[in-house]
Amino acid sequence: MAANIADDVIAQALESVERRAKPVDEAKPAAGGEPVEDEPVEAAPAPEALSEAAAAPADSQSELKKLSGEIRQLKGDLLEARQALRQREAELEASQAMSRKTMEQLREHHDRLLRAAADLENFKKRTAREREEANKFGQEKLLREMLPVGDNLDRALEHAKSPADFEGLKTGIQMTRKLFDKTLAKFGAVGFSAVGQPFDPNLHEAMQAVESDQEPGTVLHEMVCGYTLHERLMRPAMVVVAKAKPAAAPQEAPAEQPAAAEQAAAGQPGEQEAEAGAADSAAAAEQAAAGQPGEQEAEAGAADSAAAAEQPSAPEAAETANEAGEEKTAIED
Repeated sequence: MAANIADDVIAQALESVERRAKPVDEAKPAAGGEPVEDEPVEAAPAPEALSEAAAAPADSQSELKKLSGEIRQLKGDLLEARQALRQREAELEASQAMSRKTMEQLREHHDRLLRAAADLENFKKRTAREREEANKFGQEKLLREMLPVGDNLDRALEHAKSPADFEGLKTGIQMTRKLFDKTLAKFGAVGFSAVGQPFDPNLHEAMQAVESDQEPGTVLHEMVCGYTLHERLMRPAMVVVAKAKPAAAPQEAPAEQPAAAEQAAAGQPGEQEAEAGAADSAAAAEQAAAGQPGEQEAEAGAADSAAAAEQPSAPEAAETANEAGEEKTAIED
């Protein structure tokens, strides 16, 4: 449309130039030497007027040539303007097409963004619901596998109603224990034994240390069994660990030796009296065998010797008195 307007403007300019050059062409006579229209004959002009009239066509020709050059230049400019205009129109159409394509892409991306936002919101709601269900029913499989363990315990208790059924109860509990370990193994939980192994703080938890002849640090007894879950420690084993015995103390002299030494230092009067009594008894027996009187004396001597033998020595009597005093003090306390 803009190209058409420019063409109209240029055409009007050319027509204006042609109108300006037209009076010079009309002043020329026709091909037959006669004027185009019959006009009244006027008087012959003066010589000065003829010279001016002869000079006028020469000026008109130069002006016409000048105008023709301008017209050709204008036509060239017009062609260049038309080409530039067509190029601008093509660029404008390409830009508009790109803009329309961009708008379509924006609408498409906007729709996709809305759908993605809706999907994300639905995903959040679904994830929250699944998490809640997992917290409630996540242990369902494990608990379902543990139910037979309780059933076996019930059967064992049912068959052990009297002391005579102890063996049946024991067998039932052993079977239940095996089933329990088998159920845990299905889920990757495996028990391990620690008895006889060196103490490992990564696997064991020492509850007590007991003196033993075994090497210190060896596990003597397992109070609670340890478990691993997929080769990772789930619960440490609670164990009793061996420790070294204390060194033996030096032996002390028996308490009777000082008493014997004291008796030797005192001359052992009790033993001497017993020996004297025994000698009197022997003499009395000899007198009786010889028919000599003195049986009563012999009996008296035997009684004296027995009393002397039973009578404690002085150190023993002192020790007995000390023990009695200590017992009395303990009772008073």
